Amino acid sequence: MKKDNKIKILHLEDVSSDADLVARVLKKSITKNEIRVVSNKASYEEALREFSPDIVLADHSLPTYDSIKALKLLKRVKPLTPFILVTGTVSEEFAVEMMKEGLTDYILKDRLQRLPSAIQLALESTRKLSEKLELEKKNELLASIVNHSEDAIYSTDVNGQIMSWNLGAEKIFGYKSKEVIGKNHLMLFPDHLRNFDQAILAKFKKGISIEKIETESKRKNAEVINTSVSISPINDLNGKLIGISWILRDITVRKKVEREMSLLINNTEEGFILVDRNLNIVSYNNKFQTLYKKYFSLNVKKGDSILNYAQSENVSRLKQIYKDVLKGEVAQTNLSISDAKKNNKLFTIKYSPARDAEDKIVGVFVTTRDITELKKLEEQQKYERRDKEALINSTDDLIWSVSSDFNLLAFNKAFEETMLRFVDIQFKPGDNLIRTKHFPKDYLKFWKQQYERALSGESFKKEIYTPSYGKHPETWMETSFNPIFDQKKITGIACCSRYITERKKAEKKIMHSEERLREAQAIAMLGNWETDLATMNVIWSAETYRIFGMDPKRFKTTHGAFLELVHLEDRTRVNEAFINSFENGSLENVIEHRIVTPSGIVKHVEERWKTLLDNDGNPFRVVGTCQDITHRKKVEDGIRDLTYRLQIATSSAGLGIFDWDIESNELIWDDQMYKIFDVSKEKFSGAFEAWSNTVHPDDLAFALDEVQAVIEGRKEFHTTFRILNSNKEVNFISGDAIVLRDAQGKALRMIGVNRNITQQKKAEEEREKISLDLLQQNKDLQQFTYIVSHNLRAPVANIMGAAEALRTMQLDEEEREDMLAGLSASVIKLNTVILDLNTILQLKRNVSENKETVSFSHLIKNIHISLSNQIKADRVEIRTDFMEIDKILTLKSYLYSVFYNLITNSIKYKQPDQNPVISIKSIKFPDKIELHYSDNGMGIDLTKKGSQVFGLYKRFHNHKEGKGMGLFMTKTQVESLGGKISIESEVNKGTKFVIQLPV
Repeated sequence: MKKDNKIKILHLEDVSSDADLVARVLKKSITKNEIRVVSNKASYEEALREFSPDIVLADHSLPTYDSIKALKLLKRVKPLTPFILVTGTVSEEFAVEMMKEGLTDYILKDRLQRLPSAIQLALESTRKLSEKLELEKKNELLASIVNHSEDAIYSTDVNGQIMSWNLGAEKIFGYKSKEVIGKNHLMLFPDHLRNFDQAILAKFKKGISIEKIETESKRKNAEVINTSVSISPINDLNGKLIGISWILRDITVRKKVEREMSLLINNTEEGFILVDRNLNIVSYNNKFQTLYKKYFSLNVKKGDSILNYAQSENVSRLKQIYKDVLKGEVAQTNLSISDAKKNNKLFTIKYSPARDAEDKIVGVFVTTRDITELKKLEEQQKYERRDKEALINSTDDLIWSVSSDFNLLAFNKAFEETMLRFVDIQFKPGDNLIRTKHFPKDYLKFWKQQYERALSGESFKKEIYTPSYGKHPETWMETSFNPIFDQKKITGIACCSRYITERKKAEKKIMHSEERLREAQAIAMLGNWETDLATMNVIWSAETYRIFGMDPKRFKTTHGAFLELVHLEDRTRVNEAFINSFENGSLENVIEHRIVTPSGIVKHVEERWKTLLDNDGNPFRVVGTCQDITHRKKVEDGIRDLTYRLQIATSSAGLGIFDWDIESNELIWDDQMYKIFDVSKEKFSGAFEAWSNTVHPDDLAFALDEVQAVIEGRKEFHTTFRILNSNKEVNFISGDAIVLRDAQGKALRMIGVNRNITQQKKAEEEREKISLDLLQQNKDLQQFTYIVSHNLRAPVANIMGAAEALRTMQLDEEEREDMLAGLSASVIKLNTVILDLNTILQLKRNVSENKETVSFSHLIKNIHISLSNQIKADRVEIRTDFMEIDKILTLKSYLYSVFYNLITNSIKYKQPDQNPVISIKSIKFPDKIELHYSDNGMGIDLTKKGSQVFGLYKRFHNHKEGKGMGLFMTKTQVESLGGKISIESEVNKGTKFVIQLPV
């Protein structure tokens, strides 16, 4: 209700006559009321917001609304507002249900005389409920404040038994509430304070209040702490004492500080004394008492006037000093006294106003200090200062100091003479060094920056260049800047400059010379090095660091560190060559070897070096050069590798290889070329004409033009021509070649292949079929060439080398055994590659197997059983969703192999800190089925290795054994089924494969 006691009544009623009747009834008994009648949901909700009624009356049923909905809405927005049902008729059951929803009362329309009293009763009940809730809220807030106070707050009855205990008490004393409630609170105090609360209780019974006291308390662990205690009586409504409230604060730290401060004051070298405004002594420390007793034979006492301890001739002067200090001034005097040994002692006495917390002067604080030794030290420093000034002025270095506002403090003769000589200025102390008009603005700005840097607390040296101007040549000065501290505060800068012009000129010449050397080395990719044989420390030039890819600031060059960069296969050979060279004296040594840079790049270098000998002929230093010959080696290796690849390819593809040195006109054929051209090795001249003589006369001009066009760079060599064999039969030859050129583009060599295509030419009717076969063969040949070039090359080369060595070299038994062991290892490796190739070829043949209906769920279940031990050991979770489609007509063995490879890969390359989770889902499309396979494994960096994912012998994690065939086989099998496979992957975030299969 409002303060004017007007009751605001909201009446939900759609019959106006009934609403008028209720209004008339209420007007007789509740004169101060304001009724608002509403008849639908919208007006009812609006009235609840804007009218804010004290009570709601409602008919049970309206055309578009009812009392149940109206009651529920009221309890949501204004839960304490009473709701009375005023209706024609209602069942008891309905009334009970409404009461459960929060109905306050219900009145039948034929008994409206009960309505006023029901309203008054409902409003009174609401008022009491509101007051109760408010009181409970206040009590909860008060309890929360007490319970979360940092102070210990508890209460006891008149017998000292604990009745309440807050969280602050738990923290301070260490007891939980259940440990202390009902027990006597004297357990919280040391034994000597066991009866102190009796006096407190007696005072409270007499109505005497107790001020805050400081005492000792005891924690649960028996630790005694200092506490400040506030104690208040607890009285009942009649004023009878029924208990005591205790508030304790832990002041142990404060008391410790006070004790430490007392120790500090009483053990300082200064004497302290405090007097009040009447000059009576309030307090003093031990030092002050000792001084007066020692030098004046007086015992200082509190309450005495300070003037009682003054010499009679000084009393008048001291009165004036104290008078001035009590006005807020600070004074200081010196006092000279002779001790018992007639030694003169000098004391300084300082008088300062003593102020209270409100900054009001309540007395005088006097300090006295023996400064006898300090005065002696000052005299000594005067002498030392003169000596330092003489020393400073005797040097050619410029020495000066600057204040924090850039004013000149002091300087030596060298500084003064230099300023006179260069700018014709007679500087004097106090001159501002950055505001003078005698220097350019940029020059002054530079010096200001240096001074500010030193004023920030940094000590540093800087080389300062001044270009030549007028009659003055260019100069270099090495200047040091050091901040000057006064009690940790920077008050100025000490500066010192030394001429270094001649040194800088010499350094400049050396740097220019070294720069030209670096440029020359960079152009030639030629670095130099030195090795000290006593320490094996190495010095490298900048180009050497660049060749090795090392950072000069991080890499410590030693012979051992150098060897770590040498390719592992070359390391022993390089080290032995280096050590053996010591015996060669000054002879030049040369070796080529490989290095591996920190980024993994393999380079070829050529080392040339000489050993230097001392006067006794002993080696002491090695000097040498290192040249990057990687490009040259790549060209050489490229030619050699190309030749090997072509030779190997001929054994399977019927290709003949030729190599023609254009400048020397030397032509080299392999065995297949002799067969193709039907020429014996004995009759082969080894010149270009040996080939041209075999060309059909009708094609010779054309063939020679083709060769010339290729040499001139007008086209690539890809042609067909005819030859006449030894039986004068015509054969068709297909030729392909590449031309190697020098830096200027001049043709040096032509390397190529020839193939006899006679049968193709003679069988034109089968041309289309053969062409289609060749396309597929070409695709297979690319993969085959990959195997040949990358996996057969090394073992074949090793076999050829070992065979040649066994055939031509004189080997002892041990060497022969080693050679045979190496030959055997190469044969085994070659056999492994051939078996892998056979497996791949077998895949192609198996496609002809009969297809059958395969269930994805059964397939995965079978794989799960097959891998059950591994799945259990690695805690693998396989989730499948084949709701859209579970069956497909396909080659079961291939599909089984695809999922078996993917699942084993997911387990093998799981993340070490996660259990593998594999998800497989099928999705049906009109013309295809997609299988989505994903895991949470280690993932693959597709940015770097995406093009290699499905390649043969490609591996992306080396911590597990494997051959790198799994994904290649998977892709081959999917494509053999007429499908496609794609991959999405991210390092440490797993991998996803999408397999598309035709329906």
